[in-house]
Amino acid sequence: MFADHSALGQDAACDREFVETGVLQARRSGKTVFYRPNRARALFLVDQLRAYLTTCCPEAPE
Repeated sequence: MFADHSALGQDAACDREFVETGVLQARRSGKTVFYRPNRARALFLVDQLRAYLTTCCPEAPE
């Protein structure tokens, strides 16, 4: 993972990845960073994942 290869801690690396992919939006106020979800981007990525899984991976037999 990114945190393993950087000076950032696990949480900071995870936050950065979500911001870079557009799932979270960040706003800095002084030393504090506030995050909020980007609902449209998150739903788009969930739809992309659903489409991928329905075409690439057959359901496992029960």
